[in-house]
Amino acid sequence: MLKYLKVVVEYFIVILLGIIIFYVDEREISNTYQTKVFIAVISFAKTVYFVFYNYKNIISVSKNDTPYYVFLTFICVNVMLIIFSFGIDYTCLFWIDSGSFSNISENSSFSRMIFEFIYISTLSYTNFGFAEALPVSGFAKLIIIFQDIISYAMTIFILADFVSLKESLKEKFTRNTSSK
Repeated sequence: MLKYLKVVVEYFIVILLGIIIFYVDEREISNTYQTKVFIAVISFAKTVYFVFYNYKNIISVSKNDTPYYVFLTFICVNVMLIIFSFGIDYTCLFWIDSGSFSNISENSSFSRMIFEFIYISTLSYTNFGFAEALPVSGFAKLIIIFQDIISYAMTIFILADFVSLKESLKEKFTRNTSSK
């Protein structure tokens, strides 16, 4: 239980950073350029964190002989957090500079804007590309690059260890059928 609490706290901190960006912009504490740099720095820090955190967990799974399906569950939750987190970053960037992305209406409701950018984040993460909206500004492109780095690293981590997934699931099913 304590292990999951630690993960929840870490994820809460990542989401809190997005809220802080909204607060900084809403209160106009800094100018637009400084806020864009702040968003880019936060996105870079998240990229480094997610890549090393996932690498550390892969090492832990290998050393502790943890069933891979447990690790896969962690990865799924992690991917959802990454998509949501970068969707918030894109929303913050658009909120500050509506010219950051093309084909997104400035007159959209806040919830519609969040949905659009989570959609864009999902497309970026899954490498399906961009359908309706394209990053236009340098900051938007930079943050997309950060998300793509995480996507690529996680794909390599997961695909490189696919055999372990099959073995751990086989062991689980073998234990379950033999205990019945």
